[in-house]
Amino acid sequence: MQEGNGYFGSSALETSVANAELIPTKPADWTQGYSVKKLSFMNNSDCTLIINGGDPIFIRGYQGFSTDYNDKYITSLKIGENGVVYNIVCAY
Repeated sequence: MQEGNGYFGSSALETSVANAELIPTKPADWTQGYSVKKLSFMNNSDCTLIINGGDPIFIRGYQGFSTDYNDKYITSLKIGENGVVYNIVCAY
């Protein structure tokens, strides 16, 4: 049974802009935005993640963060700082 619709992520290492949204804007013909079911995030330096508008969560450099299908879906993901080198892979 297929549960997902597709994937998106970094095409190369990216550098953060503080509080910029990492989840893409929904296509014009969609009624709802992306609901990320599985996420893998890797950071090269200390940073904070803001998930679904919640409180910042500290992530140590090279610690990374991941979710799985059993976790709450992610509709918003932001890095709180400028200049964090990262990459991300998501299933929606």
